[in-house]
Amino acid sequence: MGAATLESEFQSALDAGVGPSARERTGELTDLYRTWRAELARFGVVLQSPDIPQKSRDIVMPTLERMSLQIAALEARALES
Repeated sequence: MGAATLESEFQSALDAGVGPSARERTGELTDLYRTWRAELARFGVVLQSPDIPQKSRDIVMPTLERMSLQIAALEARALES
């Protein structure tokens, strides 16, 4: 699942409100987010390859890190619900 989809799914879970199905979906999304973060870390290592232009690295990683922070904030809100 991509970052944009994950972010959208967390927002949908928040919009759905509370209840057993919302808590279950939040748990599923949290698991997917953990997987995504692990993949992001591996991607960051690969991105450091000398074959990748520095300009690309300077754009891609900060953008993905911002998305990760946004998803983490949504996850925190969903877990509070």
